Amino acid sequence: GFEAAMDAALAKATGAPEKGGAGLPGYAVLARRGRGASGQGSVVYHKAFGAADMESGAPLDKDAPFRMYSMTKVMTSALALELCERFGEPSPDDEVAKYIPSFGREWDVVEEA
Repeated sequence: GFEAAMDAALAKATGAPEKGGAGLPGYAVLARRGRGASGQGSVVYHKAFGAADMESGAPLDKDAPFRMYSMTKVMTSALALELCERFGEPSPDDEVAKYIPSFGREWDVVEEA
């Protein structure tokens, strides 16, 4: 089923699930299906792999907090550029409001010369 497919995909990408994540820094994966009445959907996959502490080798708990800081900006930008490269949208020149109307047009566009 879905869990086996996720385990196989992660094993192919990192080799971690097949070894319990031994020797790797910890990472967690959460997948949800649908949205439902709660707006969040139901959890269909939630596992952690690798170490919470590389020195001791203590395993990571699937509910462990992660410090993301500003990494979400980098990941979102990389995803947007990947979509642009593969599908031609969004264009780097598009206004955010084209895709998220509630964003509005209150922001100035700054371009480097």
